[in-house]
Order: sequence, then C-alpha cells, then structure tokens
Amino acid sequence: MGLREIPVSFEHKCDGCGKVVLRNAPSRPLHWSQLTVGRDAYDFQGADASIKRLLCEECSDTVLAAINASLTKAHVPS
Repeated sequence: MGLREIPVSFEHKCDGCGKVVLRNAPSRPLHWSQLTVGRDAYDFQGADASIKRLLCEECSDTVLAAINASLTKAHVPS
C-alpha cells in the first residue's frame, strides 16, 4: 500500500470580481480585505442583515474610493 500526501489548500474567492487565489493557510491573501457592514436589524427571513465581503486588492481599492467619495459628498456643510 502506497502513501500519497495531499497538501491542504484553501481557496479564497473575491466577492467582487471572482478572482480565486489558492493558499496553504486559511488567512486572507496579502492585500485582500474583509469588508464588514454591521447592522442591528434583521432581514425578512430573520437572519442577521450584516454584510461581509472578501475583496481582492483591486476591488477593495474601488470600494474604498466609492465609500470615501460618497461620504465626502454627504458631509459637505451647507
């Protein structure tokens, strides 16, 4: 009987563009981000309405730029 080692790998998939990175550790790939929007409300099925997304570096930069732009517009003194 032979022995064959099958290494463990973890697949990380960007929730934005769908990019996939395989790693030998469960931690996020370098420069990737975990976007979390915590909400105190629940959705119509009774589940937590919080949002969690795993984003690659490019998608993370896009999302952060959009957040910063929208907050800057929203907080302009009148």
